[in-house]
Amino acid sequence: MVRVTNSFGKGGFVPDKPYCLIAGNDTVDLKGYWEYKVGEVFVPRTRAGSGGFGFSAQNAPTALYNAMIAPLIRYAIKGFVWYQGEANANKAAEYAKLQPAMIADWRSKWKEGDIPFLYVQLPGFGDYDYLPAESSWAELREAQLQSLSVPNTGMAVGIDLGEWNDVHPDRKAPVGDRLALAAERIAYGDSVVYSGPIYQSSAISGNKILISFDHTGSGLITEDGGELQEFAIAGADKKFVWANAKPEGDKVIVWSDEIKDPMYVRYAWADNPVNPNLYNKEGLPASPFRTDPDSVGQQPSANTGAYPPPVNFTAEQDHDNMMKQLGIKALRPGPSGDAKAPDHANYDTALANPYPDLPDVLTLKNGEKVTTADMWWKRRRPEIVEDFEREVYGRVPAGAPKVTWTVAMTDQEFVGSIPVITREVIGHVDNSVYPLIDVNIKVTLVLPADVKAPVPILMMFGQAAPFGTAGQLIADGWGYVMIDPASIQADNGAGLTRGIIGLVNKGQPRKPDDWGALRAWAWGAARALDYLEASEPQVDARHVGIEGVSRYGKAALVTLAFEPRFAMGLIGSSGEGGAKLHRRNWGEAVESLTGGEYYWMAGNFVKYGASDAVFGVKTAKDLPVDSHELIALCAPRLTFISYGIPGQGDARWLDHQGSYMAAVAAGPVFRLLGAKDLGVSADYRTEKMPPVNVGLLDGELAWRQHDGGHTDAPNVKYFIQWADKFMRKIN
Repeated sequence: MVRVTNSFGKGGFVPDKPYCLIAGNDTVDLKGYWEYKVGEVFVPRTRAGSGGFGFSAQNAPTALYNAMIAPLIRYAIKGFVWYQGEANANKAAEYAKLQPAMIADWRSKWKEGDIPFLYVQLPGFGDYDYLPAESSWAELREAQLQSLSVPNTGMAVGIDLGEWNDVHPDRKAPVGDRLALAAERIAYGDSVVYSGPIYQSSAISGNKILISFDHTGSGLITEDGGELQEFAIAGADKKFVWANAKPEGDKVIVWSDEIKDPMYVRYAWADNPVNPNLYNKEGLPASPFRTDPDSVGQQPSANTGAYPPPVNFTAEQDHDNMMKQLGIKALRPGPSGDAKAPDHANYDTALANPYPDLPDVLTLKNGEKVTTADMWWKRRRPEIVEDFEREVYGRVPAGAPKVTWTVAMTDQEFVGSIPVITREVIGHVDNSVYPLIDVNIKVTLVLPADVKAPVPILMMFGQAAPFGTAGQLIADGWGYVMIDPASIQADNGAGLTRGIIGLVNKGQPRKPDDWGALRAWAWGAARALDYLEASEPQVDARHVGIEGVSRYGKAALVTLAFEPRFAMGLIGSSGEGGAKLHRRNWGEAVESLTGGEYYWMAGNFVKYGASDAVFGVKTAKDLPVDSHELIALCAPRLTFISYGIPGQGDARWLDHQGSYMAAVAAGPVFRLLGAKDLGVSADYRTEKMPPVNVGLLDGELAWRQHDGGHTDAPNVKYFIQWADKFMRKIN
């Protein structure tokens, strides 16, 4: 006799699952027919007026955090492993925000920088779909996939491990094995293939679509030795049909005789795909994906038949196209970040300054010295802006489309113990000239709930604010804005015919002086500032700052330099393309951005890595401008240059000394315009970088190197104090 208490549904065995009792060497099979009787029926527990279930600890956020996370914070850890998602399967868009926010929050609690966060993508579950269909589970997997954009994250794909009848499948060992591989690579730096193929880009070739992947390992295979399964293809109408597919090198070719003009591909896009059999030769499965990215708001609009489809270049094809436009036959390779590699980056001070003479920030091109603020604003600054726009970051098109803002949600929340008002705001970019591309800028505004007067704002690039940063801002009476760069422009070369750059170019490749991603992100931040000025009376629009770290530190500096309405900037660990001098030979170099992340910059920037071209050879010395002049464009506004230390993960690669030299060399412009600089001489060749945790914070131009890693979080409190002081002075 077995007594069973069932709290949900009608009970019974799950179909097709084995059930047995095991005692020693004896096993009793429990399948078959059972006699039973109902002993008692319980009235369901409900919350008053809600119609829902009573209290459940596992579904209470405070219980989960206080019982399972908070007790561990005092312990040192190597990283996190996370396996969850099925409860959110109908809320993919929400999950795409929650997971990065949780990662940022946990990292801030442990105060150990960007420690590894490894997680498992949802396996298959539920009934099979025998025709291509929409899928909430596939959308949730896509949201999980997007979290790989967060630094130091790894994802174990589990699409092949699911069971149609069990949300918690039995095959746990492969999950552990895949997580272990990710830990070997991300946490310990071992050279192992740790991920299955991850979709990178697509290119249309006639009636076929070529899909490129990252993490292909030794090559692509089918796990069962048969034909590739679970690929679907569609034209502009997005009516998907099953497709033929075959691996070829590190790509998959997809086609169907039913679709003459294909545009989109999906793989394993189902709650529980029947046979997802694309793997790399190391035995790791490919993540499900779709090339019609509805989740980032770039799907075709209505009435698209009259418009030619956007070019679908891979990053390599786009880069090659730009080199052909520029007449470049070969580029110098960028230095390796591996200290053991023969082409490793330079860290020898004797070799660090091959081009020690910087362009004089206060000398006109005709040789005349700039001696007044009027000369700076009317003559010298326009010269510098023109050089940066033409050769480095690209031009914002004169006819850049308008943005219409809509408040999608307003909610009352807490940051720490302080009540706040949160607004989710969407900026729809007018795409009437090319309806095939939608761009919807995603912005989150957070304000203290008890605002008595307009408050200053720090606008931050990213999807979620680090908890410590958000808490300090709100506690000091500030608000903050999160702006999602990916909703403006993709962070890859294959995306240059999409996003805002693709929209203004009507889906065609860039010209050499067209803007790159850094300038596009800056443009998006300026449009968000438009919204704050026009629609948020509780925001002090005179005192809005811009912040970012790493690539977003570059974007923040570009934003502050080109958009004078921003009153201040916190520029975190920005390196090459940001505050670091291009002419320095230390760590990352110009060649790193003429090859790898070329899409951040204007196409013309690629010229400065050329070793063989119709114009000969160009190096960093040939650049008409350098980063000290980018910092100078921010004068006389509040400009805080922030770095950490290599010992905590703020890599030597970033060239802290080269960035300090740039800040020193920008000082004369701040002084000319009546502001204070770092308080040192203007001799960038001899000035020594201050010790760690010693800030130069007396002027509108500030510098501080903290003792943390690749983050600006330890400098936030100093930034707030410094900015408050100068805002009081201005007021």
